[in-house]
Amino acid sequence: KEVSQYKLADLVPSGEGFYSETAAVNWKCVRDVDNEGYHVPMAHPGLHDLFGSNYYDEDFQGGASRSYSIFREGDNRLWSVRAYKSILQPPENLDDEHGRAWLYIGVFPNCVFGFYPDCVKFYQEFPVEFGKTMQRGTTYRLPNEDRRMRLTRYLSSRIDALTSEEDEELVRWTWEAAFSSGYDGVILSDLENTVRSYHDCLRELFPVLKEMR
Repeated sequence: KEVSQYKLADLVPSGEGFYSETAAVNWKCVRDVDNEGYHVPMAHPGLHDLFGSNYYDEDFQGGASRSYSIFREGDNRLWSVRAYKSILQPPENLDDEHGRAWLYIGVFPNCVFGFYPDCVKFYQEFPVEFGKTMQRGTTYRLPNEDRRMRLTRYLSSRIDALTSEEDEELVRWTWEAAFSSGYDGVILSDLENTVRSYHDCLRELFPVLKEMR
């Protein structure tokens, strides 16, 4: 059997093409939700079933942030997560930890790369007009993907798709909250450290935002 030794440059398009969606929100609301991971246990049953309490975010440094989680040990509640973990055979050039982990790299101001054992994804947001945002992205697969890895990628994409639907609601609430009379700033907790570090990057570029801490 061919050993799956590859570099990122060797990855090929998944064949599904780019997706593009629009939402009636400000693009920074998408980034705020994406940069805050402590909502995972409450808002994302699939991710929480896969990660458990292992998921964590790191601040933006040098224009990039890092979010990471290894898969939790033990049985899983959701069939898609159980099937994903049981079927997955990571490429042999990944060490044991990264062969059972998902890694996200955020690139300021509007892009995220997702590195999974079965594929690499990216997505980004663009402001279309006030209160309207477009998100686009795509997936890249291993060059020698076999049927087992293709099924694994389908299952990880299914978990991701459900997570995206759940995030759409959170983003909409974040946008609506900004117009509430009870709104008192976007940072609610020290757990939102990555959101704060992202806003610090924005404040460096737009000094007027320093008056809006």
